[in-house]
Amino acid sequence: RDPFFGLHFAEAQVDAATFSIVGFVARSSRTYGEALERVARFSRVLNEAEEISLARERGHVVIGQNPRGAAPPWPRHKTESAMANYVVLGRRWTGSDWAPHEVCFRHAAPPDVSVHRRIFRYSLRFDHPRNEVRLDPAILAFPFPSFAPDLGAYLSQRADSLLSATGQ
Repeated sequence: RDPFFGLHFAEAQVDAATFSIVGFVARSSRTYGEALERVARFSRVLNEAEEISLARERGHVVIGQNPRGAAPPWPRHKTESAMANYVVLGRRWTGSDWAPHEVCFRHAAPPDVSVHRRIFRYSLRFDHPRNEVRLDPAILAFPFPSFAPDLGAYLSQRADSLLSATGQ
């Protein structure tokens, strides 16, 4: 009955373990940008029905997370949790209180966006063609104090093996 379930879930319940090996590969990265690259690269290990993309577009870095192919749009709470994960975990893992430039959702705006504004702060777009978080590229260089090069290399090799096993 929580009208902000997805956002509250991302704030209170999500961490590296939520995303299995992909979460731990990301968590052991040198920077936020490296973590995002690893998530985009290995996301199919967790869910072949999702597409996670990372691109540069008009001076921004765009993180997209959307249903793959002709899959139907996700429920609002799943989408909001997915977009909030990038911001909440990014802040937590970098130890920096940054904000995205814009967060876009495929679904319509809910009647109350106060929690969205508290988490994302700036521009929110609803009824957008894709679910996206748009960032200043400088945020990609933010370091992870928990950087673990040996663990990251080992987990990346393991994730590569799992990805190969799925035929990707």
